[in-house]
Amino acid sequence: WIDFSKDSYTKAETDKKIADVASGIAGKVDQSEFDELSDKVEKIIKKEAKIYGFKILKDEANPSERVVYIEDAVGMTPCSITGTDTFEYGSWKDAFFMPRPCMIKSNGTVDYYLNPNNYKEKLDGSMSDVANLEYDGNAMMEWDKIWFKFLPTDNEIEGGFLVSNGQVDDTYHCWCNYDMNDNIIDHFYTAIYTGTGTTKLRSMSGVQLLPANGNGSTTTTQETTRALANGDGWYIETWADRMLMSSLLILMGKSTNTQAVFGAGLTVGSQTAKEQYITGTLDDKGLFYGSTSASVACKCFGMENFFGCQWNRVAGCISVDRDVKVKLTWGKADGSDTIG
Repeated sequence: WIDFSKDSYTKAETDKKIADVASGIAGKVDQSEFDELSDKVEKIIKKEAKIYGFKILKDEANPSERVVYIEDAVGMTPCSITGTDTFEYGSWKDAFFMPRPCMIKSNGTVDYYLNPNNYKEKLDGSMSDVANLEYDGNAMMEWDKIWFKFLPTDNEIEGGFLVSNGQVDDTYHCWCNYDMNDNIIDHFYTAIYTGTGTTKLRSMSGVQLLPANGNGSTTTTQETTRALANGDGWYIETWADRMLMSSLLILMGKSTNTQAVFGAGLTVGSQTAKEQYITGTLDDKGLFYGSTSASVACKCFGMENFFGCQWNRVAGCISVDRDVKVKLTWGKADGSDTIG
């Protein structure tokens, strides 16, 4: 009756199973027995759920001391970089939220998965299309359902973050997994490489960045038009995705200075140096790579240049006369009354 192969159940699924119990034993047990059974069922369903979290200490100035682990994160070892070439995962290497590199066709279907330690190869060791510009698709990171919430306070530098592999209660949401029709889908995808291409936005290896990637000379219309040229469902980076990934980095690194933990990226030097960057430089560096040096490219969650070496416009985050406005989903699932 309960599928133990599932990592977790959503709140709706949990409520449905408890309702099934109620209908099956109606009139056969008293209320106290039913309440006890319902409680046991809920605990069984949720027993595999993981909840990682952190809180921020507002009076602590040291970035590495400001973050306090809570829930299942208590006692875990944070990530770190030692030198240029060595990334230490700490306790987080097999965390449920880690994404997988893959090649996705323009029609939105996954073609195959890539070797996470060498994108030039498929999982079976054969050559991939990651640098094949004739390939009908893009190199992307595939993410599962990730349920999360923030713990806000009246102080802008306080608060916290909780993330789980299941909907613990109705305050947890998987904002990144909503499609354009407000349906929760199994996966969402983020680009491995800084976007290139003058007519179609591509995430491919072995391409030199254009000046527009460095100085922001393209317009919103140009950027979104190029993304949409890939086909239905394609778009530029979204604020919900970026917000989640940035929060996960704070969690994994146990620091509010995530660039000190995961790599500064190409953040100094002339703009020309960044424009000369060739995508795929870090194809064989694993999912994370970086240095405290600001002249070394970095890689986070399998994506090149998460910090530095890019000028990214993010859908869902806009400044209007210095008033910041955000939108988490394309549709109205986020509680807004606008679409797009």
